[in-house]
Amino acid sequence: YQIIDGFFARTGFGYQTAAIPDTTVSPITPDVSGWDISFGLGYKWKGLSADVNYIYAWGDRTVSVRPDHTAPGKYESHVHVVGLALSYRF
Repeated sequence: YQIIDGFFARTGFGYQTAAIPDTTVSPITPDVSGWDISFGLGYKWKGLSADVNYIYAWGDRTVSVRPDHTAPGKYESHVHVVGLALSYRF
């Protein structure tokens, strides 16, 4: 969304499924299904652009007790990510 000339705002919302199977999930390699939401601001001037964004992701997963499951239990995740980008196009 263009706020004013040269300034842009972005937002997003999504759901991600776990990629690691229950047999290999552990506290060292946790993986959960969950939601994420993001916000960003950008500025463009001639060939220069600067962007900043923030992502918050959360979710949980329960791995049942079975002989082939390495680390059964309940896993929860809360992730905060801040990104900065500066680019020049010529």
